[in-house]
Amino acid sequence: MSAVRLDKFLWAARFFKTRRLAVEAVEGGRVSLNDERAKPAKELRIGDPLAIRRPPFEHRVVPLRLSPRDTVMTNAERLAAVGGGGTSVSAPLAVLNARRASGD
Repeated sequence: MSAVRLDKFLWAARFFKTRRLAVEAVEGGRVSLNDERAKPAKELRIGDPLAIRRPPFEHRVVPLRLSPRDTVMTNAERLAAVGGGGTSVSAPLAVLNARRASGD
């Protein structure tokens, strides 16, 4: 993957259920690429920082190249190196706690 359209990436990575919803989010300013507003057809490259705001959460993503031929541990090591290491399933809860948001 050398480059892919921003809206296609957001849909393929399942941040949005349909590509149309991804386009609307980008056009509505809820997605930033390299800390700037982008258009849906903007080319996304590996390593470009991406911020996706879906209230009450903000996802920060850096697209990686993972090889299906590599071992699970090699791919896991690459993923863990991004974002401070490891997976954090409690990260959304930490955001809500920091904002002192109330639950549903």
